[in-house]
Amino acid sequence: MAVLALVVLGLIAVLSQRRPPAPTIDPSPSETSATASPLQTPTRSATPAPSGPDPLADLTLYYELIDGDRFKEAYALRSQRSRARTSLAEFTATWSNNNGLSVESLEVLKRDAATARVRFRMLADDFDKARGASSVTPYIGKVNLHLEEDRWRYDGGEFFTDLKSEEVVDSFYRWYRNIPEGKLAARLEELKTRFDPALYAALRKRGKLPAEWFGGRVTEHSVWVSQKAPETTTVEAAVTNSRGTVHRLAFRLRFVDRERWVIEEVSYPERGDTLRDRLGL
Repeated sequence: MAVLALVVLGLIAVLSQRRPPAPTIDPSPSETSATASPLQTPTRSATPAPSGPDPLADLTLYYELIDGDRFKEAYALRSQRSRARTSLAEFTATWSNNNGLSVESLEVLKRDAATARVRFRMLADDFDKARGASSVTPYIGKVNLHLEEDRWRYDGGEFFTDLKSEEVVDSFYRWYRNIPEGKLAARLEELKTRFDPALYAALRKRGKLPAEWFGGRVTEHSVWVSQKAPETTTVEAAVTNSRGTVHRLAFRLRFVDRERWVIEEVSYPERGDTLRDRLGL
């Protein structure tokens, strides 16, 4: 028995010497991340933005403030020269009938270190007193901007109704009917976008717009195209004045700058003369 015990003990000693080493345990994923090199930040190849203020952004803000009836803030975004020409009260009165303004497109036509010229198209929702309701009118034109105090500021512009020939005459009469009696002379500048430059200059020189030249104090009007050509068209108007008298007028319009219609003559069939005759042109 003693010999058998010694043999068993010897076998156990041999087996213990041949036992494989304990396996190496791989670190957990979290441990691997903790000891790995930091992740690389992706590189971005962005085109650098032009340095300095953006004329389109500043002009957009100007019209957004007007649309929000924040006239004092919008007025502050006009150039010094523009503010000298127009007071805050006059500026606010200009937008008194406006319900909303939406800029559809802006495009920089020209820009240097201190000035920029921008083409625009916008929609103006105005209350029409003649109709007793609101109407939306599309406008096109060009705006001048001047860089002052690190901001592009409104410095004037040219605004034209983006309308068909008959719509130009219709909008003229809606404008005409909305002007209080005795105030036409003070609003002559607003005809600049509707009339031929020579005709407009003659009206400004005369300094007044006799109501009888356009039918008196008009209460109703209707317009229609009677003759049409690619560059010229004739639009006739029937207007009823406050006495119930109906007058007929004929407006000749011309398509200019490949973008808009302007009134270049008004004829009075009842008397056989024209607006140019009455202005001495």
